[in-house]
Amino acid sequence: MADSTIDSELIVLINPFPVGAPTRTAPADIQDLANSYSHNVAAQTEYRVGDVINFYNTGVSAGKAGWSQFVYLQCVANAGVAIAAKQVLVPDSATIWYRLTNDPDDCLVSTGSRLFGVAISAMTTLYYGWFWCGGVCPEEAVSDLGGNHATEGNLAAGNMTVHDLAADAIGWGPQATTEAFCGYSLATDA
Repeated sequence: MADSTIDSELIVLINPFPVGAPTRTAPADIQDLANSYSHNVAAQTEYRVGDVINFYNTGVSAGKAGWSQFVYLQCVANAGVAIAAKQVLVPDSATIWYRLTNDPDDCLVSTGSRLFGVAISAMTTLYYGWFWCGGVCPEEAVSDLGGNHATEGNLAAGNMTVHDLAADAIGWGPQATTEAFCGYSLATDA
């Protein structure tokens, strides 16, 4: 089946990271999180891998109203495809749980992964930064997350999981019997 897309406002994610309640307060510059001092940096800032912050998307200027969550992780880029906003990333290491990749050929699990993060901007490989991991799409904090997100092409309204796409990428797909769901699709993909 050919890859397709779904609008960001039709996605609600479930935070997969075992932190319970958010562990940190949001940075002062959360309204421009992709350009914050703590995002896309070579070394961890005062934030640590696994830190989670909440953000309330009011829906006034962009997106739908509701809570969103971001998690602080490290990324490893696909050799042929740089990390960009809206890409789904999953673990690439059996020993470093917080290192995610956009490469379906190098990741541990590219279909049905319970650990995932959505890149909020272009990122340099092995750098640290924020990834959307829960709730509604936080378009007021990260405008680059708005618009179409890649799907497997057969996503219907209901439970959604991470899937290996026909393109050399990872995106959203329907839940099969053995897959742990990571969110909900509020409609069928385009």
